[in-house]
Amino acid sequence: VHSFTPRMNNVWRPWDIGFLYRRDTDTSARLRDAVTRRYPRLSVGMNEPYQVNDSTDWFVPRHCETRGLNNSLIEIRNDHLRTAEGQKSWADIVASSIEDLLGGN
Repeated sequence: VHSFTPRMNNVWRPWDIGFLYRRDTDTSARLRDAVTRRYPRLSVGMNEPYQVNDSTDWFVPRHCETRGLNNSLIEIRNDHLRTAEGQKSWADIVASSIEDLLGGN
């Protein structure tokens, strides 16, 4: 789980949360579906604001893909995380979405 800035190079990044993937497209799609089912007003990016690649990423290529592990890198816009209340809210959003994914919902 990482965070990203709402503006980069003077370009607004509208997503509240992004799921990054490369080979395992299913896990990110299922997490997106869980988020949008519970929180339909959130803007969800797929491979936004970044994409997984060998030159800029280490964990997914090295630890997940080489072992055949399901994975999704989660990015949350950091202006949502500036307060304790925001951090709690986003922890709940991510936790409930992962619970849905693991529960098969």
